[in-house]
Amino acid sequence: MGPRQGLKVVSSRRELPCMAERTHSPPEADLLGSAPVLEPPSSKRMAILALCALLAIVLLIGAVAWVLVTEKRTELIADARARLTLTAEGRAEVLTTWLSGRTAQSERVSKSELFRLLATEIDNAGGDISEGADPSGSQGGPLVEQIPLIERVLTDFAVDAGFEASYLVARDGVPVAASATSPPLSEAARELAEAAVQSRRTGYGQLRGTQLGPAVEIALPIISAQADPEHGPPVGALVLTVPLAAGLALALEPPPLSPPDARQGLIEVRDDGLYLLTEAAAAPQGPLTLEVEASLSGGLPFAERTGLLGNARAYSLAMPLEGPPWLFLRERDAAATLAPLTGHAIIIGSFTTLVIALLAGLFAAFWWRLANHHSKSLADQYIDLAGRIDAQKRFLDSIAGSVEELIGLKGVDGVYRYVNKAFAKSLGRTPREAVGLDDFTCFGGAAAERLKISDERALNSGHPVTVTEEVTLSGDKRVLQVSKVPYQSADEAPGLVTVARDVTEILDAQRRQRQRMIQMVSALVRAVELRDPYLAGHSRRIAGLAVAIGERMDLSEDDIATLETAAHLSQIGKLKVPREILTKPARLEGAERAEVERHIDYALDILKDIDFDLPVLESLAEMHERLDGTGYPKGLSGDAISLRGRILGVADVFAARIEPRGYRPVISVEAALQILASNPGRYDQKVVEVLRSVMTSIEGEKLVAGLAAS
Repeated sequence: MGPRQGLKVVSSRRELPCMAERTHSPPEADLLGSAPVLEPPSSKRMAILALCALLAIVLLIGAVAWVLVTEKRTELIADARARLTLTAEGRAEVLTTWLSGRTAQSERVSKSELFRLLATEIDNAGGDISEGADPSGSQGGPLVEQIPLIERVLTDFAVDAGFEASYLVARDGVPVAASATSPPLSEAARELAEAAVQSRRTGYGQLRGTQLGPAVEIALPIISAQADPEHGPPVGALVLTVPLAAGLALALEPPPLSPPDARQGLIEVRDDGLYLLTEAAAAPQGPLTLEVEASLSGGLPFAERTGLLGNARAYSLAMPLEGPPWLFLRERDAAATLAPLTGHAIIIGSFTTLVIALLAGLFAAFWWRLANHHSKSLADQYIDLAGRIDAQKRFLDSIAGSVEELIGLKGVDGVYRYVNKAFAKSLGRTPREAVGLDDFTCFGGAAAERLKISDERALNSGHPVTVTEEVTLSGDKRVLQVSKVPYQSADEAPGLVTVARDVTEILDAQRRQRQRMIQMVSALVRAVELRDPYLAGHSRRIAGLAVAIGERMDLSEDDIATLETAAHLSQIGKLKVPREILTKPARLEGAERAEVERHIDYALDILKDIDFDLPVLESLAEMHERLDGTGYPKGLSGDAISLRGRILGVADVFAARIEPRGYRPVISVEAALQILASNPGRYDQKVVEVLRSVMTSIEGEKLVAGLAAS
């Protein structure tokens, strides 16, 4: 069984030229006769056109003014963004530098040999040294005797550096020593010290208010005295309470020449939200409600939002600091930022009004002058126009008479009002003799009935319709490709413009090409069957099943022809598979199975230079893909597999199951169908159900009978 043939042009088909598609056209009498009598437009119409033109110019000037104002607004916002960004980055760097200096002071203590040695001894003692231990008791021994010295060092350091408190904390968070004025170590500070030990990095606590103003805890890991001070394991932590008044004064002080409406603050990112600290506040306030999300990595993006440091709308942004979980906030009132826009808009508006007034005056003067010469000028123009139209109609009629396509115009009654020379010649008549005929007289009764159906489709839809019909012209059977376009004149009933091309030779060439393709496919199939006796008839059986399924699923002729050709060529790749693997009587091993699965790639390589005019190669490549992605060669799944590929896959598996193999006997048709139905994840169940209906038909019985005969 070869690929399906028909009267449809597949690859060489192109749309036929047709009369211009239009809603309104000149009457047929005008098309074939003299030019129409044209009357000049009225003064009212010209006035409307002039006013429309003036309105368009006014709208254009208004649009230009709007663009200028918008550009100015964009410029002001961009300038505000640049200034806010520059200030925020600079102040964030100032505060970061100040904190780095304080941290560097603390590292002289945390990295000193004394603190490292004591922290190491305490860690080696298992953490038995605790705050308030008795030096004369059994706990601590010599280590406890060093605690007063450490406390004096911490006290002197805190006083000299201006810290409110300092603590030496063991690895497990237990305080060992503290400066003289230090309050008891808080639970939050203990957790901060443990985190610094675990992460080996300097940690920062939450901002909080104290009697001296805002402050923050900083925890620095202390490295074991027995290890490299840069990379060794921490054995404790130095916790410091750092007053922020001096650093905030540097960072939050308004910059020189700063606008009075510009403000700045410090945002702290906590687990429960964002907290704001200003120069005037003793402690951070929050949590804040933001219109957008802020982060430590990206900060707070520039935008117009409700002011965080005031109630008015403001442009604001926040830049992250290196180290602590803080963002430096800078904002400016939106109204003050856009204040220069008002004056700019007034200037542009005044200039726009002046230009519009000037244009209105010019149009009035032009209209007064035009009215005096309007009538004579229009008369001359319309006389010239009428001559041109008449010449153009004669030119178009000569073109229609010289083309090879059959062009006709008929009414809804099916009678031709006009035919060109080619149309009349195909009927063996002159154009005058052909006018008044219908399709029954021109092409015969059967063709006329089919053409009448396409006429009704075009008239009812209002859109062009193209059909291919076999007709009788002057006693010869010819195939015409006919395009029909609805036609509506200004003063007559609707009709149809038909343009037909004789495609008989094109179809004959396609049939010959298809026949050669069938012969080539048959030769290739025989070559495969000679190498593997178990494949005898397998390709033809897949083709028969796939075509039957496709027809019951109402697939197009192209799809059915594609299924048939792809099925016949499905085993061609096995020409490159070693024969000892193809004919092996036992089940294939892993490497052998992988080699067999490459037959799809081999087939595509063999057939890649053949122009099928159909998606044969694409369908062949999908034949062994499965819905769950377990197929080959690409592991496609779901909707990535076309319906043609699913049909070929089901037909191939079914045919293989009911055919004998060297390593297993055949199974029944019902058993093969049950295997397909029990694997909905691999096979399209709609295709399986259609296959079941095929197997219960006479056609299916013939396919099974053919298997038994082979």
